[in-house]
Amino acid sequence: MKAIILAAGLGTRMGELTRHTPKPLLKLDERTTLLEHNLLQLEGIADEVIIVVGYLREQIIGHIGTSYKGMKITYVIQKEQRGTGDALLAVREYDASAFTKKFILMMGDDLYVRRDIQKCLAFDDAILVQKVADPSRFGVFVVNKQGIITKAVEKPKAFVSELANAALYVFSDLAIFTFQKTTRGEYEFTDLVKRIIKEKQVHAVSATMWIPIGTPEDLMKVRLTLSQ
Repeated sequence: MKAIILAAGLGTRMGELTRHTPKPLLKLDERTTLLEHNLLQLEGIADEVIIVVGYLREQIIGHIGTSYKGMKITYVIQKEQRGTGDALLAVREYDASAFTKKFILMMGDDLYVRRDIQKCLAFDDAILVQKVADPSRFGVFVVNKQGIITKAVEKPKAFVSELANAALYVFSDLAIFTFQKTTRGEYEFTDLVKRIIKEKQVHAVSATMWIPIGTPEDLMKVRLTLSQ
């Protein structure tokens, strides 16, 4: 199985921490970087990991190499940081078969754990979700009694759902779905997700641990959590 990790972003909200280091290579402890942590969660699950790189990509490529814990590592360059949709388009241009079979998609600057990946893989199509105190800060999903996602709303001003999108996806086949440009000329992944939800039965899987790392404070939270 293939897994795709998006690791091309600038990480500007991390301030000085990412001035000379890409966010995925920030250390969670003395030995392990964020990217290595997520790769370890995929050990024994994926046989190939495609890492989309951009900002300071030479460091990531040099640090991880072309194999990790028995997994083949392939790199796809996102020349300009234009979001998730553009990153996936770069993957499709590199490997047209990448989305024709079941695959895993995860963010390179969020912390995930193996058991959540395994829970998602129990379904043909699934997205990891987590209850949050302030849904207006996240993309959220409406989920029916059967656990199927019926609606996606991006940063709702009025309450819609407390289930935030944890940005870990398992999809069985996206070959029929095309990437469409918005009026801004960008490929919006959120629009694609909405179309997938409409056409497929996508299960919501509750996260046991998910920490998005957007600020230095988030990184400190992760370090504290993992040290306990």
